[in-house]
Amino acid sequence: MAFKNLLSGKFKEVGIDSGSSTSYTSTYTDTSSVNSTIGILLVVILVILIILIVVHYTITPIFRFTPGGKGFITVPGITRDDGAIYWEQEYPHATLSESDTIFAGQPAISKNYTLSVDFYFNDLNNGINQTNPRPLFYRYNPAGEGLDFSVGIFLDPQVNDMHVMVRTVNNDIEVIRIRNIVAKVPIRIGVVVGEQYFEAYRNGQLVATRRLRSAPKAAGGTFWADPGSQVIATGGGSGCAPVASGPLGGAVNLHLWRRVLSPGELKFSTPALPNASLFKPDNKSSFLQRLAGGGI
Repeated sequence: MAFKNLLSGKFKEVGIDSGSSTSYTSTYTDTSSVNSTIGILLVVILVILIILIVVHYTITPIFRFTPGGKGFITVPGITRDDGAIYWEQEYPHATLSESDTIFAGQPAISKNYTLSVDFYFNDLNNGINQTNPRPLFYRYNPAGEGLDFSVGIFLDPQVNDMHVMVRTVNNDIEVIRIRNIVAKVPIRIGVVVGEQYFEAYRNGQLVATRRLRSAPKAAGGTFWADPGSQVIATGGGSGCAPVASGPLGGAVNLHLWRRVLSPGELKFSTPALPNASLFKPDNKSSFLQRLAGGGI
């Protein structure tokens, strides 16, 4: 009896251990199944990613690496603006040498680049009834003969239109007209210069594309913008006062890129278009006083 009880006791213990072992096996099986599922998902994701990369570089853009760029999947941490901004939220300003910009280097960049400038007009009536278009901005060669520019933005002498001009190696001047400029409303003008064409944009929207009869001219060296006012002395010393010299209230945010931007990239380019309050006379007066006094 004692032996049977001892055996039955051992059997009972073995039974208990056997039950626990079954529980451990079940848990191990469940964990293994989850790991297998995760592994399969990772393999599927990797295959899809490889397919997307192949499609991106061979058929159509999938990933977006620049703001507003082609593609529909934004890559976090990589999407950035590869341009540079000058005259940021500041006016009027001196000329800007290309040697101080991302355009520095030789030979001068003549094609496959993009630029944009923000303008503000106080009173467009001051700009009309003139003989020649009024220059607002241009990229030019200061050592050239006359106004040796490669890209220029001008105000029409008779109506409230702007002319975006590109000069070719044959000195042909190609023009795109931007109609109905409005006073007291900031406007962003973008220019894309390709190998045999150029485009003009208004507030990120394509206005027109024009084919060039020959390659664009490499007339560079300096960027210039109409300061919108002139400084005059008032009683000597460093005193000065701004005097309106024309319709332009100011030009700020010269944005340069060493490549051709797509329409989407120009539409979403930064910084945001400045508020009209930036161009208040008090802001300009303060800047001009510092300029005349040698503080800038």
